[in-house]
Amino acid sequence: MCENTNTVSLPEALLDPRLSLDFLSEFWPLCNGKPAPLLAQANIYDTRCIEFLAAYYEVNIRNAELANARSSSAEPHETSAHLDRVAVALAKIDALEDRYISIGFFGEPLMEGVFYRDIHFTRPGLHGQGTNTISFSSHIAVFDFSDIPASEFEGIPSIIRFDDGKADS
Repeated sequence: MCENTNTVSLPEALLDPRLSLDFLSEFWPLCNGKPAPLLAQANIYDTRCIEFLAAYYEVNIRNAELANARSSSAEPHETSAHLDRVAVALAKIDALEDRYISIGFFGEPLMEGVFYRDIHFTRPGLHGQGTNTISFSSHIAVFDFSDIPASEFEGIPSIIRFDDGKADS
């Protein structure tokens, strides 16, 4: 994998939830269709992916807790508290998106119901690598001015645009 050299720094205290004793693997999303590497083995791109996956994992956990509360006929104030926890978890994803969108890094989730199952990440391009340069040029016919009638040099100039080799005035 190729490291990216951009200016957005990583958080200092990023924890990989997969290392926790209470980790629930059924709520951990895939990363681009595959399991994500461990944080200790990750480059900067992988680390950002793990940061997002951890946030989506938290949303999945909060949605599961909400579903359990609803199925157990929890009191309205308990359900409301679970909804608040889901909202807080979703706000963390929004904050991550806001943090990394300026460099072109974001994830597109694939969902199953309310659960995030796979996140497909778009990584920013490396500056100067893999870019196709496009050459723009104009071809302007310059006539001998003596061949142009004097009336063409007076008044509003006419502009001729070319589209697919055809003149359009």
